[in-house]
Amino acid sequence: MKKFNLLTTCVIFLLSFSVVSASPVQIEINPVKLQVRQNELAIFDFRIINNQDKKDSFLINFDGPHLEWKMPGHLLTVVEANSFKESKIIFYPTEPGSYSYRIFVTSFFNPGVEAEKTIYLEVAPQNIGIRSFDISLDGKLNVDMTLISPEKTEATIELIIENMDGKVVKYFVYHESIDGVKKISKSLVVNDLLAGNYVIKLKAGDDIKEKSFYIEPVHNILEVTKRVPGPFYDEIIILVENQGNIVEYNYGHKEEVKADSFTGFVTRPKKCQTIGEKVVCEFLISELKPGEVKKIVYRIEYWPIYARYAAAILILTIIVLFSYPKVTRPKIKKMHIKKSKNVHRIIIEVKNPFKEVKSVIIRDFVSPLAKVVHEFDHVKPIIKKSEAGTELIWKIGRMKPKEVRVLSYKIKSLVEGNLKMPKAYIRFRDDKGRRIRVYSGHLIIE
Repeated sequence: MKKFNLLTTCVIFLLSFSVVSASPVQIEINPVKLQVRQNELAIFDFRIINNQDKKDSFLINFDGPHLEWKMPGHLLTVVEANSFKESKIIFYPTEPGSYSYRIFVTSFFNPGVEAEKTIYLEVAPQNIGIRSFDISLDGKLNVDMTLISPEKTEATIELIIENMDGKVVKYFVYHESIDGVKKISKSLVVNDLLAGNYVIKLKAGDDIKEKSFYIEPVHNILEVTKRVPGPFYDEIIILVENQGNIVEYNYGHKEEVKADSFTGFVTRPKKCQTIGEKVVCEFLISELKPGEVKKIVYRIEYWPIYARYAAAILILTIIVLFSYPKVTRPKIKKMHIKKSKNVHRIIIEVKNPFKEVKSVIIRDFVSPLAKVVHEFDHVKPIIKKSEAGTELIWKIGRMKPKEVRVLSYKIKSLVEGNLKMPKAYIRFRDDKGRRIRVYSGHLIIE
């Protein structure tokens, strides 16, 4: 009988072992039951065990209240054959109470392979309260509060400032360790808020208190002028900043410049008027918000002065360009010396001041009221007679720079009184091959 009972026990044990070991997938969660406080993280260690001889993918589903508390995690995970995969299940409960959640693990390819587990979550209420809450304003917003907690806890304190439209304009958060009663003071920077009415809310745990306060208007406009020099103009930049806490409308700025200054306006003035030797211009800024900076820009122009200089240089250049050829080309001068009553010596002086010239020919003309005396002290010319008078031609060839030639001949006047002699001229070619003539003046012989 004893042998029978022992045999039966062994068979049952082996059968039960084979059933457990044959389970294709298992779930392990630690801890199964967890206690946390409201607004604290609840973390469970989670393990999926794949007892199959092949790799498998498993879907993970949850069933229970307030699933919105669950932090995002894997919905599908792959586990190698005869292996396991670990992760965490995290909740962020916001309401006290007792909650249970069922966790389902199902094979993606074989829905018959599945397992489930139930976990339990106990959420204790947050144990922080506000005993007192006071504020005062002296440039900064001073906040004095007294918080209470029956046991030591790490409290999150929020200070929220809203305008009259309910919009959050400031937000501060602090963390304090509280065990019993604790007084806390904070100073908040609010000088960047606009003038007006506000509400500050204190949140500690589930407790909320609020206070109203008013910020007085502050008018404070700062002007800074900068001068940026440049080659053609100096740019004057006036920075107008509203350092107050209220919007300024139709803000006016006056600027004075010398009446003889040439001014270019980048920012158009509202009006300008001349007062004595100054021009006073008024600029208008229609709206200037707190913290906003706007520019007024104008220029002291130098280009008119440069234009006058440029015009003078241009005129001078034109004069030089036109006079240069005359200054540099050869000069011819016709003179006379009275030798006797009707006999005169005609002298032709030719000067080449600058460049060498080629093919130089000098021509002179004698009035038909006089005749040439064939006595020549220098180079004898070619003489041609006609009814219009006598023409004398000297072929010089080249003349070097600064070379001077003096030619002369005698004439005898055939009439009494003054005798007007025609102009003489020199003809030559310049370095560009152009043929040029230069004339002397008329000569009056008395």
